[in-house]
Formats: sequence, structure tokens, C-alpha cells
Amino acid sequence: MSKDDTSETPTSAEASASVSGGSIHLPTDYTTRAKEVDKRYRSLTVKYVDSHDIWFTKLGAFRSKDRVDMIQMIKEGVVDTSMLDAMFGQWNLHWFNDSPELVKNYSEVRFDDSEN
Repeated sequence: MSKDDTSETPTSAEASASVSGGSIHLPTDYTTRAKEVDKRYRSLTVKYVDSHDIWFTKLGAFRSKDRVDMIQMIKEGVVDTSMLDAMFGQWNLHWFNDSPELVKNYSEVRFDDSEN
């Protein structure tokens, strides 16, 4: 959510929201995919995050329950796998310095588990 001026670009700190137990790391260009809600407010613009961006927050956490959600999102077509493939490298490099562990986790969910 942002007040009045929707043209502001969030900083990395804003794109990484703190939550209890850790941080949520959204892709840096998530605002370009955010959708406005139908309701209009006088001094507030309310948006919701794209499903692909949510998928990446789950990859960052990579708990068992997140893995299940990620696989289900792929199988049900909630996310476009070609878009995930296009976004993964930049997201991993930006937040995790090109983590080999995340490459492994991504491959596990994207190619192995979601095929079954």
C-alpha cells in the first residue's frame, strides 16, 4: 500500500518486509505486477501482490508447507513456469548473492516435484 503517489519506487528495504521469524524477499520489480483493488480511497492506493511474487517469497522460506504450496501453484496453473524461470536468476542474485542452495531448491520444486 502506498499513500497518494504511486510512482515511488520502493527501496530494497521496502521490498523485504520483516515478519516474525524472518523476512519476505519480493522480486525487486514486484510493483510492476501489483494490481489495484477495485475499491477507491481518497488518500490511499491499495494493491495486492502478483502470484509469482508470492511464489518467490515461499521459495525464500522453503519450509515443507511452502514447498507444498509452490508445487500446487505450478500444477494448478496459478503461476506461469516460464515467468518463474525468467525471474529466478535476478531474484536469487539480488537477495541471496546467487545462492547455490536456492538454485537446488528451485530445481527441486520447479522440475522434480511439480512434474509428478
